Amino acid sequence: MKKSPKIWTRAFLGTTCKSDIVNNNLCEAFNSSIIEARFKSIIRMLEDIRTKMMTRIV
Repeated sequence: MKKSPKIWTRAFLGTTCKSDIVNNNLCEAFNSSIIEARFKSIIRMLEDIRTKMMTRIV
């Protein structure tokens, strides 16, 4: 190894995601959180999604 483990910090590691697992888990979590809203009319569904997103951000 050319560099010692002491200098393996975040400054030397890439910040890009190497796999799609993060995106997949994010989509699955979002879909499971809106499962009740899916069976409502479009306006009520969007309103439920909006309120859930707002409470999650705050």
